[in-house]
Amino acid sequence: MLKKYLKSWVLQIMKLLIEGFKALDKKLKIVGIIFVVAVVFVLIPTSGTKKSQIRDDINLEAIKRETEKNLSVKLSKIIGVEKAEIVITYENDGVYEYQTDDKSSLKTENEDGKKTSHQTQLEKKTVFDGGKNTIIKTRKMPEIKGVCIFYSGENSDLIHKSLYSATKGSLGVELHKIEVINIK
Repeated sequence: MLKKYLKSWVLQIMKLLIEGFKALDKKLKIVGIIFVVAVVFVLIPTSGTKKSQIRDDINLEAIKRETEKNLSVKLSKIIGVEKAEIVITYENDGVYEYQTDDKSSLKTENEDGKKTSHQTQLEKKTVFDGGKNTIIKTRKMPEIKGVCIFYSGENSDLIHKSLYSATKGSLGVELHKIEVINIK
C-alpha cells in the first residue's frame, strides 16, 4: 500500500516537473539540461586508487595460489611421485610502470667560437587520469625468490632431477632457488 502511494506521488511530481519544463523558454531548457548533465557527471563515482590496489592485491594472491596449485598437480603426475605440494616465495609484489609524459630539451653553448657543448635534458612527468590516480602502463609480475617442493613417493636422484627440471622449466627459476624435500 505504501509502495503504491509513493509510486503515485513520484509520478505526480514527475508530471509537474515535465509540465514546468515544457513551459520554460528554449534557452532555459538548454541551461537546465546542461545543469542536469553536469550534476550527473559530478555524482558519478570514480574508482579510487585504494579500491583498485586492493583488487590488484587480491588478483595477485589468487594468481600466486593458482600457480602453486597447478604446479603441484603437474609434479604429482611424475612417475614415482605420489603427491607434491609447492611453496613459492616472492622477492616483491611486482613492479608498476606508470604512464609518463616525456619532454626533452637540447641546449647548445658556444664560447667564442672555440668550444661547443651540447646538453640534453629529459623530463618525465607521471600522467594522471584527471584525478589523483596515476595511469598504469604495465605491471610486471613479482620475481620468484625460491621454490620448495614437498613430495611423497620414491626417493631417488632421478625423481629429484625430474622435479628440479620440471620446476625450472615451468617457472623459469634457476636451480639454486629450488629445494626438493621428500616427506612421508
